[in-house]
Amino acid sequence: AGAGDVVAGETGYGVRFDAGYIYQAKQYALKDYPVDSVRTLIDRSTSAAMTFKLSAPKLTDTMSYLKAFAADGANTQVTLTASKEKQTVVCAVTLPNGTTHRTLQGEVAADASLKLPLLRVLPWFAHVGKNDTDVSFNHSKEDGRVNMVLRAGDKTYVLAVAESD
Repeated sequence: AGAGDVVAGETGYGVRFDAGYIYQAKQYALKDYPVDSVRTLIDRSTSAAMTFKLSAPKLTDTMSYLKAFAADGANTQVTLTASKEKQTVVCAVTLPNGTTHRTLQGEVAADASLKLPLLRVLPWFAHVGKNDTDVSFNHSKEDGRVNMVLRAGDKTYVLAVAESD
């Protein structure tokens, strides 16, 4: 298979890129996996312009720190606010008595504000954060979903989650 090809197997589907692979295990209950929809999502997501670039370990440490304040468990939202003017990304969790946040310096190409389910995105950030490098983040929003792409070194990671209210 060449770069960008979608490959179907007995246990799931994968997409091969020059920089790595994306694999989705097939769920037993699904007979027809939406390969074309996945391919479209990946193409749209990876072609979006960079929003910001940060240190992977610092981003992971910040998300882990904020997890300690996840009083609502699965309902806890993290807001990422990127400021092109200040060249910062503020990661914040709203609490019953206020807000806790951390500010990360980085390279910010565009202002953005995203509300994400902290406990759903934390494992993804933690996995990517194992890379001792900078990560570039880009995203697109569509149909109430945030399609996120993190690039660390020569690897590309894609995650789609419902945007939080």
